[in-house]
This record gives sequence, structure tokens and C-alpha cells, in this order.
Amino acid sequence: MNISTHDRSAIGLIGMMAAVLFSGNIAAQFPNQDAAVLFSRNSVSGTAASTGAGGAFSSVGGDLGSIELNPAGLGLFKSNDISITPGLKISADRSNYDGNNANTPQVSPEIAQAGAAFTKKMSKGPLKSFTFALNYEGQNFFSRNQNFGYTNNSHSLIDNYAYIYNNGYTPLVSLDGALLNYANILGYDQSTGKFGSNIKTPIQQSGSLNTRGFSSKVSLGFGANVSDKLFFGLSVSVPILNYTVNTQMTETNNNPTDSNQFQNYTLNSSITESGFGFTGTLGLIYQPTSWMRLGLSYGLPTWFFMNENSNSALTYSFDSSAGNYIPTQYNTPFTYRLRLPMKGTLGASFYFAENSFFSADYSIQNVGATHYSVPNDSFQLAPFYNTYMKNTYTYTHTVKAGIQGAYKKLRLRAGYSYISTPFKSGQNYTVQYGSYNESVQTATAGIGLVFKRFYIDMSYIFTYTKDGLSPNYQDFQVPLDEIHSTYMTHSILLTVGVRIPAKGDKNATSTPTKKQRSGDQLPRYIDPGDKY
Repeated sequence: MNISTHDRSAIGLIGMMAAVLFSGNIAAQFPNQDAAVLFSRNSVSGTAASTGAGGAFSSVGGDLGSIELNPAGLGLFKSNDISITPGLKISADRSNYDGNNANTPQVSPEIAQAGAAFTKKMSKGPLKSFTFALNYEGQNFFSRNQNFGYTNNSHSLIDNYAYIYNNGYTPLVSLDGALLNYANILGYDQSTGKFGSNIKTPIQQSGSLNTRGFSSKVSLGFGANVSDKLFFGLSVSVPILNYTVNTQMTETNNNPTDSNQFQNYTLNSSITESGFGFTGTLGLIYQPTSWMRLGLSYGLPTWFFMNENSNSALTYSFDSSAGNYIPTQYNTPFTYRLRLPMKGTLGASFYFAENSFFSADYSIQNVGATHYSVPNDSFQLAPFYNTYMKNTYTYTHTVKAGIQGAYKKLRLRAGYSYISTPFKSGQNYTVQYGSYNESVQTATAGIGLVFKRFYIDMSYIFTYTKDGLSPNYQDFQVPLDEIHSTYMTHSILLTVGVRIPAKGDKNATSTPTKKQRSGDQLPRYIDPGDKY
């Protein structure tokens, strides 16, 4: 059944948008709520030393990754430290779309970390030393290709748009929807007040989703050492975010000789979320005995000032003649504010030989507390999205464990990290797609060499997750046309660092002597002039 769109007065807002389509005054696309989950949780990141041990460094300290995990760890520095960590990430996306599989690799270089720590030693009083640090850390690198293709005998991708609009998932229409409606591919039935597809099945479907971008932080931190037992610190950070998804979807009539019916269309869309913000972290490390440390950190909420830009273009044909083309249309840039939830972390580390330890961290974060704020929100977008986040998402739990063994100047490391699903129990998404619930597992390994004034570390990070999303409407999990993906990444990081004697270090020109230490000093298994 063809659903007419020619009576524009009957379509209300879609008609208004179609009428101004070529003037460029299309209303903005909307923030991607599910992408906000990606922004709120971080991969195992930092230096090769901390990542090699699974990122479980919140109570270990003495590493520039401490500024993000627990700034109290800066108090464990005994010298000035400068390091940089380049890396290489290889991602592989195995996508399943209605039973058809596609494998798409992607290779991308990255700068995982670069920073410096400046330490001052004190000669008198309980304050033994303090450290200031400046650090850049790449926390997430979004580099992913997903392809899909299938002969669908039951419905068109356009049915997704109809489902969304007919079920009240959004108070406005998207630029994609406006283009499809203008071309009479997405129609409107005046008698029922419902949207529907003007495409007959079976239909050949194909397309791709290419994701690019990063999230990173530039942080300034302070840490102090009190009596070699209590370490405290704080950091302030400017997070930077850029996230782009380029989508192409094509549908072609499987009966091309039917010249009076729909033949094909190709829709190309792009949406970019970018912005910066501010946040901070407070931390404590307490050393009750020479062989154990306990860590506690509180990550403040992250406040982002976000901008969104999107565009779409459409080529289509309803007969055997040459196709019609709607050139790229640009949305009016859309601004909003995003608050990501706070995070709490507990950690413990146990030292069993010289420079050797086992460590574990636990973090909790309420993803459902993600909050949107839209200036001049006449369409009440923010309440709509905030309710969606609250009803869909819950607390995520992150468990990390790591181990380091040392022999003379050699360091060997291994670790594991698990992030639980962000979805509430019983949500349609988790019921329908089971293990495709966006939980994340990470396994790591590392090796390092430590010299008197120089060190080099290497780590390997393997990450595994399973998720699902709609190829043509990613910000709501609707029960049609899901791409089920098993996403794996292989990352190699290399940290090169130098240590410069701290001001006030009486042993700056000599090798520190290793003495038996009492329980109220640094662990006897750790050389205070050495790097962990």
C-alpha cells in the first residue's frame, strides 16, 4: 500500500520540515543517549606499566597513570618523571545481521599518555615529599567499521523509522526521516495517523557504520606523602571528546523488472558529537603494614559542553528511469550540556617480593544518572532523554586485578578487567539479545626494564565485548534490524620514561641502599629510589 505524503498539511511537523528542506533550516538531530554510555566508562588506559597489570593501579601509585586512577599515587613518586606512551590499536568487528556475517578490521595509531611529574623532598617534619604532575591520557579511541547485508523477506529498514515515530520514541523527527518522507519512501496514512514504508519486500539491504573519534583528558594533579604511611592527592581535568558515526544504508528492489514500483535508495548520514568539560578526582592511599596498601578515590561528575553537527544525503528511484538526488543537507548545529555520573573506586595491593605485587580495584558508577540539559528546550528534549537514561540504565561494576613480578631490572605483568552490563535487568534490549549486553572483558600482559635513570615498558591489551544496534537509528534500541556485533581490539603500548633526581634528594648522586625497614616505613620489598 502506498501511503501518500502529498497533502503536507496533514503531516504537521514533517510537512513543515520538508517545506524548508532545501533552505537548510532542518531542526537538529538529537544526542545519542547510548553513545553517552561509551563516554562514561573508560577502557584500560594509561602507561604501559599500569595497563600491563590490568589497570589495577589505584593503590600502587608511583606512575603517571595515578593522576586518573587515584591522584594519591602521585605521593609515591621519589623523583621527577617524564614519560610518553604511543600505541597501535587493531580492531576487528564480527557483525551478524539477520544471519549474515561480516568481518571488518581497522588499524589506528594512538598516543595513550604523555606527561611529567615534579617531586620535592622535605628534610623535616611528617611531610616527606609532594609531587605536582601534568598528564595527557587517551581514555577511549573510537575506531570501528561495521558492515551488513541481507535479503529481507519481511520488512524494510524504513520500518524502523515508522516504528519510532508511531511509538512515541522521539518528540521530533530526524533529518533522515525528513528526507525519506520528502521522497515518499517513508509515508504517512492520513486515515490512521500512522507512518509506514512505501517499499515492498523482498528487498536487498546493505550498508556500513564507521565510527571514529576519541575521548581524552588533560589533568593537573597534586600528591603528598605523610610519614610514609598516608598519601593523599587531588586532580583537576579537562576532558575532550569527539565522536563521529558515518552511516550508509542501501535498499534495492529484488525485482528490477517491476518498473512501476520502488527501485532503490541510498541514504548517507553523518553525525558528530564533540565538546570539552571539567571534572576532578580526590584520593587517599593508606599503608597499614609494610606489605599492604589500601586505596580510595572519588571521581567527581564530569560536566561536558557539547556540540552536535549532522548531515544527510539521499539518492532514490521509484521507476526504471534515472534516480533522483537530494544533495547533502546540514542540520542546524545543536548545543547541549551533558553530565556524566561520579565514580567511586576501592583498591588494595599486596607486596610479596622486591618490586613484586598483586593488586585489585573495584569501581561503581550509576550510568542511569547521566543527565542532559538543553538550552531553550521548547520541545522538552532533556526530560525525555533523562527519563530514558533512568529507565534503561543502572549501576556498572568494574573489577580489575593485576600482578607484577620482578627480577633485578626486569618486570613482568599481567592483568584482567571486567565491566558489567549498563542495562537494567528486564530491559527489552537484554531480554532480546542476551549476551549482546555491552559488558566488557579485558586481558593484559606487559614487560618492562628499569634502569637508574631510564625505563621502558610494553603492554598488550585485548578487549572483548558484544553489542547490538540498529543500522539506521542508533540512539534507541528498537526491536527491528539489529546488527549483533562481537567487537575485539588488540592494542600495543610502549612507554619510554626518564627519571631526574628530585629537589632535596640527598641520594641524587648515589645508588640508594636497601635497608630492612620497619612497618611504619615504605615496604621493605620496594626500593624507594626505584620504579614499580
